[in-house]
Amino acid sequence: IDATRRSSLQGTQRRILFLGGMTARKGLPTLLDALVRLPPQFVLTVAGPDATPQSVLALARRAGVQTRVSAVGLVDRRSVAALLNEHHVLAVPSYQETFGLVCAEALACGTPVVATRCGGPEEIVTPDLGRIVEPRDSVALAAAIELVVSSERQWQPDRARAYIEERFSMAALALRLERHYESVAHRA
Repeated sequence: IDATRRSSLQGTQRRILFLGGMTARKGLPTLLDALVRLPPQFVLTVAGPDATPQSVLALARRAGVQTRVSAVGLVDRRSVAALLNEHHVLAVPSYQETFGLVCAEALACGTPVVATRCGGPEEIVTPDLGRIVEPRDSVALAAAIELVVSSERQWQPDRARAYIEERFSMAALALRLERHYESVAHRA
């Protein structure tokens, strides 16, 4: 863990980040229900389009966790990395994702991910980089978040960064595409 990340994670709070829109398919209510099931030192930051304090706190109030939730709204690209480094885990409780770019961004920052099996994240998050649970299962989501955060001492952020670079960097994608074209040309 780099010095910036290590200093951001000191203290007793266990910080969860939700980085996404407020649309139903993003699953924020499931995450709020999971937060209810977690010990009180777990807190949630919600960032993304329409994540105003009023809208987020209204949902949190319904779940009974308003004192453990904060909203930062839409953040610029530079702030995403800073937010990821200030949190113990990224939670992606979506019901549907095509790729899950935020999962790759988190891992590139060295932040573990707990996501749902919803299309994209299961292609990115491996068991040593986080956990995948079924959508709409707040019990499993809470258990996975607690497990990942409690395993922090074994977490290897450099390994996560290397994995993302190896699989998703422009150079890696170009090489795979080149090999695919060669394979197609050879068969033709």
